[in-house]
Amino acid sequence: CGPSDAEVALELELLKRNKPRGSDLFSLFKDDGNMLISELTKILQTIWESEETPRYWCLPTVIPVFKQRARILYDNHRYISLASVASKNSDDEGVTHSDSEDDTSDEDLDAQPELEAATVQHMGAVNRVRAHRHGGRYLAAAWSELARVCVWDLTRPLTAVNDSAVMSEYVRHGESPTPLYTHKGHKTEGFALDWSPHCGATGHLASGDCNGVIYHWTPRPTDWAVGRTPYTGHTGSVEDIQWSPTEPTVFISVSADHSIRVWDTRSPPTSGSMLTVLDAHPSDINVASWNRLQPVSLLTGGDDGSLRIWDLRLVNKRYGASAPASDLPAYTHLYNYHTKPITSVEWHPSDAGVFVASAEDDQTTIWDNTLEQADEEITALAENDKTSNLPVQLLFIHCGQTEVKEAHWHPQIPGLLLVTALNGFNVFRTCNV
Repeated sequence: CGPSDAEVALELELLKRNKPRGSDLFSLFKDDGNMLISELTKILQTIWESEETPRYWCLPTVIPVFKQRARILYDNHRYISLASVASKNSDDEGVTHSDSEDDTSDEDLDAQPELEAATVQHMGAVNRVRAHRHGGRYLAAAWSELARVCVWDLTRPLTAVNDSAVMSEYVRHGESPTPLYTHKGHKTEGFALDWSPHCGATGHLASGDCNGVIYHWTPRPTDWAVGRTPYTGHTGSVEDIQWSPTEPTVFISVSADHSIRVWDTRSPPTSGSMLTVLDAHPSDINVASWNRLQPVSLLTGGDDGSLRIWDLRLVNKRYGASAPASDLPAYTHLYNYHTKPITSVEWHPSDAGVFVASAEDDQTTIWDNTLEQADEEITALAENDKTSNLPVQLLFIHCGQTEVKEAHWHPQIPGLLLVTALNGFNVFRTCNV
């Protein structure tokens, strides 16, 4: 068991008199004199675990701590604040707190969280980044304006973000991981990039460029094998790619040529897409999101500001190889709220009907396409509510950012959104999602 309260008090008194007993693994320096304190770690542990901290420890005492027998460098130490350790002290009689101490406590409660960031050096501007966990490593694929796609192992910088000691070492040595693999087969830059979420295709990647060319990446033990023959068929820039959540060999691409194409990696790239929707939007299709909870639903966003939800069963019946001629649309929902090009869409990871969209009108919106409204409710809103012209499926509008680029749901915290823009990023959670 650890020392008693009396022993703790005695050690403190000896420490104050520069007469500590014995030595431990730590050397303490105070007033330019070497001091050793016995069983420091046990004392601190006892203080932390005790219900009531001895009042002797209420006085702030801050001292630098060094490893014993280590080289004495005053720029290479960590500070231990005994005042912060003693913050569990109860309001016993005889223990008073000044107004300044209360103010300091309030300031601590209101303090902003610290933001840690580990830098990774990248060649050229970053067009798009997509993260993926594969083989026990945290990977990220990045599109460069230099027509290169690189895959990085972010395990080390991610560890640094979560460990201040590792972060200090990371910064001190100027660390930055080098790419695990770089593909230079694209002739121009691009933006379309996606990892397969299917457990049977983990590590598979697809990248599409502004020439309408798509490459399929297959993982190997130490790198990736990229097919020599790309998938072609789009007559405009490939703007986004989405792998199927249920079929390990299927992915969808959307393009500035207004089309949606469905590909199967089991077929040779020269055989073309297995299904094509030529005029899916009246303008460029910028983004897409495949619903992982409801795999028959595909969400797309266009340059005209429209959002469309597609039932892939209807798409197959309407645009499949043996489909009869028909003018009926295959999309089930159409939203024209946004007034400028859509920049990002994503389905909610745990609510099949909810999605987020952002646009160049500097708005990020949250939707629930399962909501409906009775006629009498619509009439009542029209008479009394100035927002009656808004779609009932529109749950929330987030403003205040400039040139919003991407919006993503947190995979573990329900309803938490991260939205990136020219003037920074916002992290928020609404009350209705």
